[in-house]
Amino acid sequence: MTLENAIKRCEKPKWRTLYSGICKACKKLFYTTAIGFFQKQFFCSQKCSTETNKNKELISCFVCNKKRWKRPEQIKQSKSGKLFCSRKCFSKYITGKNSPLWKGGHINKYGYRKIYKNGKQIHEHRYIFENYIGRKLKPFENVHHLNGQRADNRIENLELWCKPQAIGQRVSDLVHFICKYYPKETKKELFKQ
Repeated sequence: MTLENAIKRCEKPKWRTLYSGICKACKKLFYTTAIGFFQKQFFCSQKCSTETNKNKELISCFVCNKKRWKRPEQIKQSKSGKLFCSRKCFSKYITGKNSPLWKGGHINKYGYRKIYKNGKQIHEHRYIFENYIGRKLKPFENVHHLNGQRADNRIENLELWCKPQAIGQRVSDLVHFICKYYPKETKKELFKQ
């Protein structure tokens, strides 16, 4: 677009900003207008834009399988041979188990190890104990670390606590307490089922 045409377009109400740039294909100075700040133009014409794509190869994104044009030097830069259409897809791939820094989870600021299961981040000690007892934990149940080290999730270091109030109790102690001090109610509840 010539300077005169660009100035005429700027006079229209929605075309207010005039931008200039150097075409990446033919290296000529060009003028353009854009509606928003983030709309950038790298070529002076559609012809120059298609000419540059002739040197590119059509690749398929490793994550979403979208087709994108990539320059040969971009393809050579990939050490793993996996190519991505965007930073977002690359981030999806490199997060979690695919990361070279993955060590099976991470420890949060409270000292608990967090792991990913089914795309969700969960506490590892709860997951281990749920597998051990063969069911999901109830909302009032808590898994306690016997040695106080929150990242030590060996099954022999974990025990189930019940926490109906702010401080917790061992489930075995609670059952013993209820059976000892409430025998009639315990028998009544047991025979109900």
